[in-house]
Amino acid sequence: MAAGRRESDGRPSAAFAIRMVYKGQARLTDLPIHEEIIGDLAMEAEIRGMGIGELVGSLISAMVKNDLLQLVRDDSDSHLRGFERA
Repeated sequence: MAAGRRESDGRPSAAFAIRMVYKGQARLTDLPIHEEIIGDLAMEAEIRGMGIGELVGSLISAMVKNDLLQLVRDDSDSHLRGFERA
């Protein structure tokens, strides 16, 4: 996770990525998270006494544990399909 950058207008910005290592090979995948959601995540993390990275990690772990990744992907795909039709 990278954070602490600033937009050209001086506002703070953040970028999120997942770094996965498997059998000695690493892969970095960007997570496109909207600015408002980042604010929500920061507030939720603060309430829970966690860092944002720790909260995002626990959310991803819970999604994997409860087999929700396909559900999120399906929702994302349907959003993109609807966007393409416009």
